Amino acid sequence: MNELLIFLSGLLAGAFVYAVFYRILGVGAGILLFRQVEMECLHMLALSLEDAAFMKTAKQKIMQQFDYDPNAVKITINEDDFTIEKWKKISVSRLLDSYPTNLVGLANYDDWSTAMKYLNENSYLLKGEMNDG
Repeated sequence: MNELLIFLSGLLAGAFVYAVFYRILGVGAGILLFRQVEMECLHMLALSLEDAAFMKTAKQKIMQQFDYDPNAVKITINEDDFTIEKWKKISVSRLLDSYPTNLVGLANYDDWSTAMKYLNENSYLLKGEMNDG
């Protein structure tokens, strides 16, 4: 009878330990997956900004080529700069707003400059490499 009780208590203890470790590893894997998705989103935002900057430059060159009024060119440049800055603020804000509620505290940035700094410092996550330092 004692052997059966020992076996059953060992079985229950083993099941409990298994459940705890399974949960911990599942949460850890979920966080790693979330970080990779987060890095991909930040990378996509950075690429979008590069495209916007290219379009802004192309538009300015075309305006200068066709002899637009210099004041109109300056106004367009200022409007483009304002629009891009506003887009950067809104895009990071929307990204942070879309965080799952249980992972909101994991954000290591709150504006464009800190988001891009975070992207540059953690770009190894984009390639699936391990951090060497």
